Amino acid sequence: MVFMDIQMPQMDGFEATRRMRRIERKRGRSAVPIIALTAHVFKEHRNEAMEAGCTGFLGKPVRRQTLFETILEYCRVEEPENPELPSHMRTPKSTELTDDLLEEELLELMPSFFKSADKEMENARLALSTGQKDEAERILHGLKGAALSYGFRKLSRLFEMARARCRAGGTPDASFREIQTRLEELKERYL
Repeated sequence: MVFMDIQMPQMDGFEATRRMRRIERKRGRSAVPIIALTAHVFKEHRNEAMEAGCTGFLGKPVRRQTLFETILEYCRVEEPENPELPSHMRTPKSTELTDDLLEEELLELMPSFFKSADKEMENARLALSTGQKDEAERILHGLKGAALSYGFRKLSRLFEMARARCRAGGTPDASFREIQTRLEELKERYL
């Protein structure tokens, strides 16, 4: 299963999906489910995603429950009912995914998110210092999406502001300071 970000710096998700579908056809492989992810949720965007070959469509930000339901919908594993199997070995039904379980799983991933965000921020600074504006924008776009995935909307907006300043040819130093402050606040809360 692929969650395809539609707005990417080098190649948009529509083109990436079309290329993946061509490769599948050429190699005679069955189609992998590709779910379009975008903040643009108008009907024309949904239609464009389907025409490109996407299997499904999710608007950002994606709620965790919706994400898990989508995974279960497109990646079903048929297994015979076996009452002798312990419950933890059976495929969960979407109704069994509770917010408490999702929160617990998400909390376990927080250290990895913060470590990755710190590293990517350093990479963005380095890219800017060496004149690689496009690379800095790509990194900030990825960080924006990752922050949204964890429900960090304010942090995501800060990443987008820094990206917009890069795109406009400005220096995002002030945005970087705000991002660092917000990251530290979130680390205190979740680590």
